[in-house]
Amino acid sequence: MTSDPEPAGPETGVATARMPRVVRTAQLLVFLEAAFALVGSVLVVGFAIASLGPGAVLPLLGILLMSAPAVASGWLAGKWASRRRLLRTAAFALEGVNVLIPLGASMIDRDFTPIFVLPLAVIVLLLLPSARAWFTKP
Repeated sequence: MTSDPEPAGPETGVATARMPRVVRTAQLLVFLEAAFALVGSVLVVGFAIASLGPGAVLPLLGILLMSAPAVASGWLAGKWASRRRLLRTAAFALEGVNVLIPLGASMIDRDFTPIFVLPLAVIVLLLLPSARAWFTKP
């Protein structure tokens, strides 16, 4: 029978690396983005069902699919403590999608909305040298 390794932390005496403030800020922004996407999707779906009736399944699926990248980004941000390089690459890809979706929607509607600011800020923060160093596992 094998025992699990002790968790790292100050109470166990095992040293842990602290996440840089830049990465922690980017993580917080991604969590906010995911929360806004979830709440917004629930509200829009509720209003759409109330106004269009339950037969409007296709537009509802489109709304849910548009919020999927933000929710996936939030899930991945929860794993940033593992410091894997692949997570940073996936964050760039998903945040890029999160920038392009609102920009594409604003071009179609001809109405500018600054929703893309949060994902753009995350991309800028993850490009900083301290973020690159964090995601390069020692």
